[in-house]
Amino acid sequence: MKIQYHGFFGRSIEGHGRTRWESGVSAPELIRLALATGLILAGSVLASTNRVELGPPAFDELAERMRTNHPALRATRARSEAAQRQVEAVRTFADPTAKLGGSAATSRGTRASESGDLIYGLEQRLPILGKETAARRMAEAEAATVQEKEVATFQLLRRELIRATVDAALNERLVELAHEELDWHEAQISVAAARYESGNGSQLDLLRFRSEHAARNATLQSEEQRRDSSRAAVLRALGIHQDPTLPSWMVTEPPPLKLPAETLAATATHHAPQIRVLAKEVRLADSAVDATRKSRRPDIAVGVEGRQFHDDAGFREGTGYLSLNLPWFNRGKYRQDLARDQARLTAAREDLIDEQVGVRTDVVRLARELESARRETTAYRNDVLPLAEQTFKAAEIAWVSGRGMLTDLMESRRAYIQTEILMAKAEAMEWDRLNDIAFICGLTIEELLQGKLPTAGSADGPSQAQHR
Repeated sequence: MKIQYHGFFGRSIEGHGRTRWESGVSAPELIRLALATGLILAGSVLASTNRVELGPPAFDELAERMRTNHPALRATRARSEAAQRQVEAVRTFADPTAKLGGSAATSRGTRASESGDLIYGLEQRLPILGKETAARRMAEAEAATVQEKEVATFQLLRRELIRATVDAALNERLVELAHEELDWHEAQISVAAARYESGNGSQLDLLRFRSEHAARNATLQSEEQRRDSSRAAVLRALGIHQDPTLPSWMVTEPPPLKLPAETLAATATHHAPQIRVLAKEVRLADSAVDATRKSRRPDIAVGVEGRQFHDDAGFREGTGYLSLNLPWFNRGKYRQDLARDQARLTAAREDLIDEQVGVRTDVVRLARELESARRETTAYRNDVLPLAEQTFKAAEIAWVSGRGMLTDLMESRRAYIQTEILMAKAEAMEWDRLNDIAFICGLTIEELLQGKLPTAGSADGPSQAQHR
């Protein structure tokens, strides 16, 4: 009686009182390789369970760490505080002017004992023509602009942090695949060596596997360097130098986008961080025009003067007056100041219009790229990867059993791993495009995936998402 067993590494034929392994691998060697492969797979599964999945919870946790640690955010907060102090420092009343002096008269003038020879007075400028109010409004507009820049800086740094995290997760996956490739080639080297020693294999197969193993080892080292660099980029985005507790991340496919591209584009034209900053700069330029226009008005002041005689310290007379400057000789200069600020206002408005057109185009483009990346991910997961895996397993079984060619095995293995890599890159591309769309629309990724739009309807007031 003859019994055949088709295993992973070969086929055994039992009959006539002896066992023969066609692959040339002995039973103890087969057990050892199977155990080694099991340990490798178990280690890969264990390593994957210790990683954190990409998603809004992980992004929010990192963003909160960045909020407290990043020096650029601390700098923007300091600038915002300085701008608010500037608003509070705007004077409604100018400091009064005190006068103190004396007079002397000749023999033909009045006697000092009658008119007094000690003169003192006080003058106060009055805030009645709106110049101080315009200065306060300009300071408030500047403070609002600085505060909006603080919000925009946080959102920009959050986008860079998420982008670095997605890149780190992708590199972690590439390192994992490189390890799997290296382990698989090590196992195949053992099989090829055993077959060659038994006379059922060729030295060419063994050399080919060893050459591929050396190439995969170099690839693994390069991927590990890229992974370390990407993790360093995450630390830089967090505003810290090192953190031994920093987790590893696992690439996963994000949920689908609920909002259409046109809705997102309309949202971005009002709530993009740069749009909101430019809107505040338009308001600041407008307040500067108003302040310059009112600067042509005269400064009106009231004052009092008194006279007394130094000998007996007796009060002799007092005078009250109203004074104002006459901006006659600098009328051309005032017109040039006004024309300058009006030109700046026009430039700010045109920058705002240009940015609105740009963000609308960017959102539509990013939405299309997101849709394309999702199609690729779906195709790889549902069609390409299963077929590549089946092709590889069939080629592996055929080669181990002696019915297949080594080139078919190597090509199918390479195609299978390449499909895994492309699927991971497509998933990372989805997260990256979601991150960009959320940034342009002034939202968090969680709000974008849930279909929540900013509560404020215009660019004049910051939305809830921008203060988080």
